[in-house]
Amino acid sequence: MKTRVPTTEHSFLTFSAAAMKGMGDRAYQEDTYVIETRRDCGAMLAMVADGMGGMQDGRLASRTAVSAVKEAFRRMDMRAPIAPRLREAVVRANDLIFARLNADGGSTGIACVFHDGGLDYVGVGDSFLLLRRGTTLYHLNRRQNVYYAMCMQQLIEGVTDRTFAERHPERHALTGYLGMKELRDVDMLLRPLPLYHGDTVMLCSDGIGDVLSDDVISACMGAATPEESCRRIEEQVLAAASSHQDNYTAAVIRVTETMEGER
Repeated sequence: MKTRVPTTEHSFLTFSAAAMKGMGDRAYQEDTYVIETRRDCGAMLAMVADGMGGMQDGRLASRTAVSAVKEAFRRMDMRAPIAPRLREAVVRANDLIFARLNADGGSTGIACVFHDGGLDYVGVGDSFLLLRRGTTLYHLNRRQNVYYAMCMQQLIEGVTDRTFAERHPERHALTGYLGMKELRDVDMLLRPLPLYHGDTVMLCSDGIGDVLSDDVISACMGAATPEESCRRIEEQVLAAASSHQDNYTAAVIRVTETMEGER
């Protein structure tokens, strides 16, 4: 899937995307993703939602989240700031999930819109949003779980030793997710992140981000195409052979610059 966005009078950024998902060691697939483009403005939406295991119908929760954001994207005025519209969409998704599952189900959600040479995102939960620029891998989003909340509190208190947080029995528990009675904490950028030729962006569930090291992920993201990146990531997840492997889902977007007239 490709879309072209003008960046200067004679050049365009091209966004090429691919995605994959697998069951892992689970009996049900509770992850949902979408990649969708708008021909009217060249914008692309990518979203990964991970239904919460151990609660009611994680698949329904993740599908509801993706459907709500996708519908909002289709109606979105791209002349206005995008991030606030994305936030409204995930709050709407939260309320729908809460109403349908009566507070007994939920999903994470990480959603990105690529438009006008930049990236806007919103995130709720513990999925991953990664940027590979050059050979450096950046974690863009703030994961909402006990481990990261404890690390942030320790940092405020001047404690840099993460041993206690790493050993905490509830370290993976979510502090925010879609399906709460009232969603207050939505991670987002205040302004679009500029993108450049050669950048690669990946959204993925914790079935990938918590299984593979940054070095392995970065190497996979550096493949020639998004399709090849997805294939390599799945190979690495399967090779890791983690006990109780979660569902795993990834969407990979490659940014390239083309000159006017090129295809």
